[in-house]
Amino acid sequence: MNDDSKPLRRDRRRFLAASGLALALPGLARARVLAVDHDERQNLSLWYEQAAGPWIEALPVGCGRLGAMVFGRPAQERVQLNIDTLFGGGPYEPDSPAALEALPRVRSLIDEGRYHEASELAGATLMGRPMVQMPYGSAGDLFIETKGLSEAGAYSRWLDLDSALAVTRFTDGKVHHRREVFCSEPDQVLVITLDARGGKLDLDIGYRHPTKDVA
Repeated sequence: MNDDSKPLRRDRRRFLAASGLALALPGLARARVLAVDHDERQNLSLWYEQAAGPWIEALPVGCGRLGAMVFGRPAQERVQLNIDTLFGGGPYEPDSPAALEALPRVRSLIDEGRYHEASELAGATLMGRPMVQMPYGSAGDLFIETKGLSEAGAYSRWLDLDSALAVTRFTDGKVHHRREVFCSEPDQVLVITLDARGGKLDLDIGYRHPTKDVA
């Protein structure tokens, strides 16, 4: 997708599970787009013409261990941070050791139409432990305030489902702003790039956690 192309409307959504954080200006880091065979399929994107209001409208990026929800707000961008260690309890292995041996029997019961027995056996042997998701807490919010912004025209934001890249684009007078957010699995960092073509960036960057006392 180039700067001037308009992303396709799609209703598909892939949640990318979400800490290391790298904030990079142009020239220091750029998004690396994955190779896609465009002859085989169309480029799929979620795109919007206004910034996110509630959390559910933000765009998710992640690499399995860390991630973020990107709100795409021009004046004060909000990036809600996540890391997989912020669950209650210590590290644990949820895989069931009995699953591999029990799977053929579960399949056989289903083939025989004995669905209740199959469900009972699957629940006892195939499901992870614990069955209930452990309590989780956010890693907090990163705020990037663009000072001196007077207006935000020609606004759009999108999530490219092929490259896992969240992009926000808008204009302020003759200045063309573009922001990109992605998570790098090899480097285990969250990368944010900010570009203001035809102008300059004057930023205030802050962090806030939902609880007052954070270790």
